[in-house]
Amino acid sequence: MRLRARHMRDHLLPAVLVEGEAVETTTLSSKMRELGVPGVSIAFVHQGRVEWADAVGVAQVGGRALDTDTVFQAASISKPVTATAAMTLVQSGKLMLDEDVNRYLSSWKLPDVAASATERVTLRRLLTHTAGTTVHGFGGYAAGVPVPSLIQVLNGAKPANSLPIRVETVPGSAWNYSGGGYVIVQQLLSDVTKTPFAKLMKDRVLLPAGMHRSSFEQPAAAALRSNAAVPYDSNGQAIPGGAHTYPEQSAAGLWTTPSDLARLAINLQSSLAGKPEGVLDAVTAREMLKSVGMGSQGIGFLVGGPAEHPWFMHGGSNEGFRCLLVAFNEGDGIAIMTNGDAGGDIAKALLRTVAAEYGWPDFQPKHHTAVQLSTDALDRFVGRYRLNADATIAVTRKDGRLVAQSPGENPEELTPEGPDSFFSRKTEAQATFRLGADGHSIGMSLSVGGNTYEASRVE
Repeated sequence: MRLRARHMRDHLLPAVLVEGEAVETTTLSSKMRELGVPGVSIAFVHQGRVEWADAVGVAQVGGRALDTDTVFQAASISKPVTATAAMTLVQSGKLMLDEDVNRYLSSWKLPDVAASATERVTLRRLLTHTAGTTVHGFGGYAAGVPVPSLIQVLNGAKPANSLPIRVETVPGSAWNYSGGGYVIVQQLLSDVTKTPFAKLMKDRVLLPAGMHRSSFEQPAAAALRSNAAVPYDSNGQAIPGGAHTYPEQSAAGLWTTPSDLARLAINLQSSLAGKPEGVLDAVTAREMLKSVGMGSQGIGFLVGGPAEHPWFMHGGSNEGFRCLLVAFNEGDGIAIMTNGDAGGDIAKALLRTVAAEYGWPDFQPKHHTAVQLSTDALDRFVGRYRLNADATIAVTRKDGRLVAQSPGENPEELTPEGPDSFFSRKTEAQATFRLGADGHSIGMSLSVGGNTYEASRVE
């Protein structure tokens, strides 16, 4: 299996494969150099165990090499781990998913506002980003900067660097990603169990799942610091002072390894199968890993895939760290962690390469067939398209090619695959234009990352 891992590492696939064109692969090491990512660590799950793990690069430039025990910040992958702990309390009857959370909160209460007058904020809604709560994410606190208490974070009080966490839209009416909602869950879990959050997570999830190189302590637990990755920005420069501190432990505070994240995935697979080693029983695990009816959002994880081969996943993005966990309910999975702000592109490349190598039904490179269109045909689509009040896309023709550019982004060629449909060779983006009575474009549908956005031509 080590040879297979090395082969994939040396032949990363592009996001798009075009029929009839040679496949241009790249190596992991060259992509790391290109993007300024010092280290990448990977663990692969097969048939209920970590089949192989690999570490490439360094924990610190000019210093220690990575190994498979090196810990990284898991960033937002902290959220589904937190959700798993919450579900153990639901399973034991200490919490109810659909009860008003103010029933459980004791040291702080979520203020009532007009948006929550008719619908209540519940644990299920907080865990699925449908509670209408504010604050998308958190930047953490650099070395030497005062770190607020959790109550100060909840209230947006100094020295917190984030806004107060409040209810902004009617609970249950829409999906809106809210790290703030998970901070409420953190306070709730500690209030209900009378236990510090890091200890609660260790007892409820980390130890039972065999995650012995993991901790929610912030800053990192002493036992992990000697082999912790140093974070780097998108220019390959070390984050000043090292890793940020995140008092928002539930949303961003987990330190772990890919192998430990893989063990969590294995434990949840065991739970779904009704095996005794799972931290959840099968009924609770199935409740957690199903869509709540708003896109692909489950409790904690994103969920999806064909009915016969469903999956669960989550990504993470902290200052200087990017990571990804993907696992099928039955079968394979992969955890990828990097210590660079550009590591997300590497994680995507590894995911699609592994998916193709092992024949996964999802996550493989997109396949397209390119066609030729005349310059007159391409000119029908030239113009500016408004996505929303703040964003427009400029579509131009250059040297017989159609090019799209959003503000602040690099231009991207759109390759035709039909009379009014195009794809990007660099990303998974696809565009379909709507034509008016005169045969010229009046709008476009843009599909990116599983989401579709409508844009109207404005000039």
